[in-house]
Amino acid sequence: MIKLKDLIAFLEAKGHLKEIYIPDGYRESWLNLEINDCRHNSKEVTKGAIFACIRGSRFDGHEYVESACHKGASAILAEKTVKVDVPCIVVSDVRSVLGEVASAVHDFPSEKLIMIAVTGTNGKTTTTYMTRTILEASGIKTGLIGTVIYDDGRNVSEASRTTPEASDVQRLLRNMINNGCKACVMEASSHGIAQGRLSGCRYDVAVFTNLTPEHLDYHGDMESYFKTKSTLFENFMKNGKGRFVINEDDEYGKILIDKHKDKTIAFTLREPRLVAKEHLKGVIKGMDLWGTSIEVKSSIEGYNGLFLNLPTIGEYNAANALGAVGTAAFLGVEPKLVRDALKEMRSVPGRLEKYIFENGPTAVIDYAHTPDALEKALSTLRKVCKGNLWVVFGLGGNRYQDNRPEMGKVASRLSDRIVITVDNPRNEDPRQIAMQIKEGADKIAGAQVDIILDRKEAVFYALDNAENDDIVLIAGKGPERNIIYADKVIPYNDGEAVEEWSVLRGRKKWN
Repeated sequence: MIKLKDLIAFLEAKGHLKEIYIPDGYRESWLNLEINDCRHNSKEVTKGAIFACIRGSRFDGHEYVESACHKGASAILAEKTVKVDVPCIVVSDVRSVLGEVASAVHDFPSEKLIMIAVTGTNGKTTTTYMTRTILEASGIKTGLIGTVIYDDGRNVSEASRTTPEASDVQRLLRNMINNGCKACVMEASSHGIAQGRLSGCRYDVAVFTNLTPEHLDYHGDMESYFKTKSTLFENFMKNGKGRFVINEDDEYGKILIDKHKDKTIAFTLREPRLVAKEHLKGVIKGMDLWGTSIEVKSSIEGYNGLFLNLPTIGEYNAANALGAVGTAAFLGVEPKLVRDALKEMRSVPGRLEKYIFENGPTAVIDYAHTPDALEKALSTLRKVCKGNLWVVFGLGGNRYQDNRPEMGKVASRLSDRIVITVDNPRNEDPRQIAMQIKEGADKIAGAQVDIILDRKEAVFYALDNAENDDIVLIAGKGPERNIIYADKVIPYNDGEAVEEWSVLRGRKKWN
């Protein structure tokens, strides 16, 4: 909560303030008005909130000022003077200051929490879950903001996007404090960074997982994509306190390490370059369908010789674990607590989520929806698959089209059977998307390809035809609960489809 006059002074000190409109009446009473929330959606405005007029591609918040006032808004944040019955603060760009305004309204919550951001193309969700598991095991109650859920320490809601709007982020952080959290782990997406949704946040630790081609329809090229990611490390850290945990096996990670080596723990599954201040090397000692064992070699006191037994599989999940371990090391968590926490952690929803059946094939659900992510998932499963490796996947419409034939090539090269289906076709023809994927698959002599556009039918077909030693990877949607078409949204979840199949076919799970 903040008084209107203090919010005005804050914006003026930051150089954002252009103009103030105060309605007729006693000026001092208006200036002493207390603002208790910040909302960008007029439908969500509550009494005492400031309503932020964001201009979007489809809607302009300035057109909803009267509605917001009717809902109880005490003030308006706008890009032009709006003369209504409450004060109006005018700035040049509402979106760019939204996070800072919301942060001030909620008494700068990121300064009162241990803040950890994880960015990269792949691995963000798993790394955040692993990190939170470790912190919780060490007695630090931790909130979570990411692709799957928002958890404020009391309420858990399904995520609508990886990084919420800036005003929502700040409210979540304030709720975390109110609910007893001492830390927050959050995914920092490139869209979230570029669109100012991290505005008002300051972090203690930032983790970089990797960078591979994705969102290039938005960023244009890899250099612009990387530049956006780099902003996290340069503009959002707590003054003099920010520390970095960076994947040295990634070429862009090496660039970040070379630039910030004195603040960095570098992690690797290869040989460390010994450029960063500290390093973590993971040596995979064993891997099967049930999990992965890793020996850690490190320059960090107490962490050298640490053995980790992860319930998940894959080299990239070993790398994700090292990112979480590096964060824990920066925060002073005892190595034994790290080991015990990761051994007992629950599977991350939609990230190589395993359904191992006593009398049937193994189904694995994964969010992989880029060529790199699909290649990593299939390569990992190939190492533990005793029979044929199947993959069921599609790709979203209105997204980077060059990935479609590339995904087909990856699938054909690394699997035995491919079932192409829908993902979220949005405004595109699902069959056209499928044919673009098949075009790539047909260029590689390898897997047999089927197209079944009904996603549940495709999952059932693969599981019905797979043998007991086969693995069926169901990729692309992970924990998502809908399929989005141009004119409708259909409830659907891969995990529920697998569960339904197991009941109908009388298959009993081991796990």
